[in-house]
Amino acid sequence: MPLTGTQLGKILDANKARGRQIASLDDLAFGANEAMRMAGVKSLSQAAGFLSQCLQESAWLRTTEEYGQGKGYPYPPYCGRTFIQVTWGGNYKRFGAWVVKNKIKDSVGQLVTDPDVFYKHPEGLRNLRYAWLGPVWYFTADHGWGKSLIEIADGGSCLQVSNGVNRGNPWSQTPPNGYAERLKSYNAVLAQGPSILPDPPKPPPSKALDVRGLQTVRAVKYKAKGRDGKPLVVDGIYGDTTAYALGNLINHWRSLWT
Repeated sequence: MPLTGTQLGKILDANKARGRQIASLDDLAFGANEAMRMAGVKSLSQAAGFLSQCLQESAWLRTTEEYGQGKGYPYPPYCGRTFIQVTWGGNYKRFGAWVVKNKIKDSVGQLVTDPDVFYKHPEGLRNLRYAWLGPVWYFTADHGWGKSLIEIADGGSCLQVSNGVNRGNPWSQTPPNGYAERLKSYNAVLAQGPSILPDPPKPPPSKALDVRGLQTVRAVKYKAKGRDGKPLVVDGIYGDTTAYALGNLINHWRSLWT
């Protein structure tokens, strides 16, 4: 069972941060589950690393845009946006290229086709549509660290993950800002247990023969019968009876055209 709104509330409670979230806890938990699935989260330490940073960077899921929009810093208009605070023009371009590559749709359901769309229109990145997608990109991107951040998170070090987000280097010797709060969130995620891990992705629709559908058509529409003369049973099993019934129908169709 994936993360629930109730569990997300408990994680926020670790920093007394419940309240004024940008959406309902249930909706935020749903988004978090989809994001963790996309990021390939499979272990509890990965979930803790991912969620703890998103909570801290978004002021506890209260904003998708840096307060003050980076005023006084050298990077506006490319201030921190999404729940992971994607910052700087170069990262806006990298995120845009990732969105196009992964065939992500925008807030109105249209495929994003311009990799520079966020560089050209940086304010668009504050849209809630990209709130969880920013973290997915950041945790799975190649930042030149030898591993992706989601892989580093699997090692169980909140400090390394925090440095990867806040310092841009998992092995930084400078403590990350807000580390005490990040660690509280990290431990609060761990305390929820593996039940918060996202469900594995559903396999693509099978291209194999739809036996039950085949039987239904034959049994209902064509009144097919098995070798024993009894009506074909819809059981999803392609056995001798189904093969016999299908063979008889094929021979019947052939006789109509010869």
